[in-house]
Amino acid sequence: MLNVATEIRSTFDELKSKVEKERQNFAKALSKSSKECENMLKNETTKFQTIYETFCKDKNSHLQALKDTISKYEEEKERLSMRYEQHRKKEKNMISEHEKACATKISELEESLKKKKQGSDS
Repeated sequence: MLNVATEIRSTFDELKSKVEKERQNFAKALSKSSKECENMLKNETTKFQTIYETFCKDKNSHLQALKDTISKYEEEKERLSMRYEQHRKKEKNMISEHEKACATKISELEESLKKKKQGSDS
């Protein structure tokens, strides 16, 4: 019986040793894999940061270009609006002057017509 117990103990110790070796190998492989993943993550983080910074710079320059374009548009709109108002005032003045001239002409023609009627009535 002692022989069987010793044999079982020996087999158990061998299995225990084998399991311990497997555990250590697995732990080493896991540690190596973890470091590789960590390095890959660091590299990807660096790439992302670079791309993000480029994106932010591009976004800012595009926004500035858009603001500049809008600003130029607003200035041009204001300039054209002022030109339109000046043109409209000139046009109103011209119409007013033409109306006065026509009114004067009509008045003169009416006077002339009255004189002619008075001259033909006499």
